[in-house]
Amino acid sequence: MDKKNVYLIDLGTGTDRGLMPLSCGLISSYSQSLKEIQENYNIEILMLDDTLENMIDEMEDPVVIGVSCYAWNFYGCIELSKGIREKHPDVTLVWGGPMIPNDEDRIEKFTKEHYNYVDIIVHMEGEITFSDILIKKINNESYNDCYGITIINENSFKTNISRERITDFTIVPSPYLNGIFDKILNKYKNYIVGALWETSRGCPFKCSFCDWGNASVNKVNRLEVDRCLKEIEWVSKNNLNYVYATDANFGIGFKRDMEIAKGFVRIANINGFPNTLVLNWTKNSSKNIIELADVLNRGNVTTNVTLSYQSFHPPVLEAIQRKNIKLSYMLELKKMFHDRGLATYTELILGLPQETMDTFIAGIDKIYSPNIKDQVSIYLCVILENTHLLRSQERYGIQTSECAVGLNRRKFKFKRFGVDNIVIGTNTMPTKDWERTYDVAFLFLCLHNLRVAYFVILYLKYNFDIKVTDFVKFILDNSEKYSSFDRAVKHLKHNRQLIRDGVNSVSEVEGSDGVNFTPHEAITFLLLNNFEETYENLYHIVKDFLREQNIEFNNEIMQEVIKYSKIVIPVFKVEKTKWKFNTNIPMYFYNLSTGREVIDITPCDTDVEVRPQPHDYKDELEYNLRRVACGYTLNLSDIYICDKLLYSDKTVKNRNLNLGHLDE
Repeated sequence: MDKKNVYLIDLGTGTDRGLMPLSCGLISSYSQSLKEIQENYNIEILMLDDTLENMIDEMEDPVVIGVSCYAWNFYGCIELSKGIREKHPDVTLVWGGPMIPNDEDRIEKFTKEHYNYVDIIVHMEGEITFSDILIKKINNESYNDCYGITIINENSFKTNISRERITDFTIVPSPYLNGIFDKILNKYKNYIVGALWETSRGCPFKCSFCDWGNASVNKVNRLEVDRCLKEIEWVSKNNLNYVYATDANFGIGFKRDMEIAKGFVRIANINGFPNTLVLNWTKNSSKNIIELADVLNRGNVTTNVTLSYQSFHPPVLEAIQRKNIKLSYMLELKKMFHDRGLATYTELILGLPQETMDTFIAGIDKIYSPNIKDQVSIYLCVILENTHLLRSQERYGIQTSECAVGLNRRKFKFKRFGVDNIVIGTNTMPTKDWERTYDVAFLFLCLHNLRVAYFVILYLKYNFDIKVTDFVKFILDNSEKYSSFDRAVKHLKHNRQLIRDGVNSVSEVEGSDGVNFTPHEAITFLLLNNFEETYENLYHIVKDFLREQNIEFNNEIMQEVIKYSKIVIPVFKVEKTKWKFNTNIPMYFYNLSTGREVIDITPCDTDVEVRPQPHDYKDELEYNLRRVACGYTLNLSDIYICDKLLYSDKTVKNRNLNLGHLDE
């Protein structure tokens, strides 16, 4: 008997590179572990490394096609399914993933919109449910007693009983370990750059903006440690650098997760792969997270340490069902991270219910840190399917704009490949206030995170007690006087209008060769492409700002602050340069940005040598694009102070201070 063909589709995100298709891999792996499916079906996973048309042409006589849907590929799923239905009208099309609604009214709306090209939608986990669909299909049985699905007809739909979650993952073989992903990697080796990796599933927190906050997944179910580490051995053996852990709260089980972290390091250090592990750390971080991150850091595994704050305004926290750690404890944790050489990122979300323009902007000032290892991440609030926030839109007066998902950087461009419902106003933050807050937030990220005015802001904050956001507002309100910043602010406002018009949350910019950037990336790209003009502008901006504040300042020191801000920015041409300062500004900034004792700015001849970071880019445009998109401006040039310098009443002789790597 000839086997029937089944295809599982992973359309990935909006880039030309992808990660191992974990959800499709797990569904395929479980299905093929069942004898009845083995005997009756061939199951193949397809990834989008070309056009949708070519993907459809690759399918041979399919009987069932499963499509994994999320925000970043939702329109791609629609376009693909329409094409499949046209070419294969009798195929059973099954959709699953986080974009599938679970509430009855949302299910009804969904079925009315998509009944032409979707036959079944799978709610929650798909491994067992999809295999059940295949078995009923081959036996020509009704789907009415198949748990966890909605059956869609032209004028009706039927939602069956929910399926219980998987608690014993030993029933689901790992696609990394049973050969399924060997075939995928061989086929898509030029497309795949890393691995999705799951060590646990579920989240005990109930954050209203997150689809992990669903009550049906509040219990955390864990996979065996041995299996998890064998999967990393596979990743290492296949020389993949990047691993993204899908866990909602890594570190919530400290003892177990420490075993995983140590095992990860041991495996990575065998041949240098993988060297990057991106984690969703457990909410309300504790000192345990420091220990875990330190193990990875000391093992030469790059990781992120995220402190999830979202908002400092108590009514917001109540509305989103969050309870943050105390600010004082967060600052203590940050210091402990930084003392161990670990970088931190603190998250804020713009557009949450009960937030106002003033409370959000005040939150930026609260979260601001002079430490060069500390970053701020600001996200736009997006309404996701199956979240409490989706059900609370009327209560909080939430206004949204449906935009194409941001980073569509494919060779084969799609006008809309994914969709984001971005919050652009609430009953406490009207859209006009949201616009102003948006401008402040993303200009701040450019100046601080991407280092365009990082040292200037330090100087203003710690010499004149200036609020960071007051300086940002001054630039926004006076940008037309400063040519380079005028172009940047105009782009920022243009990008913001694209969101309001329901077009896109990112956009290309003059000189970007068609590449779409997030707003702070884009304005950084513009400013650094006009390097001399930007820092000439910045000098006049600071002078005008201080005069408006009626603050007296030393012009020579100001010039040296601007000079230092310029020379640390990485440049395409990799060559050492030497600079002379008439003050101890370099040492002053070193102390301030690394948590050391703050010193006064004093006259002092200081010789500085700048050593830009090496890179492999042959073209200056490509370098300028990638240093912004890949965070090159976060890795400042190495600065060496090689002369006598007065420091804390001690003379430092021939002491090399590497400010880029912050090592002594």
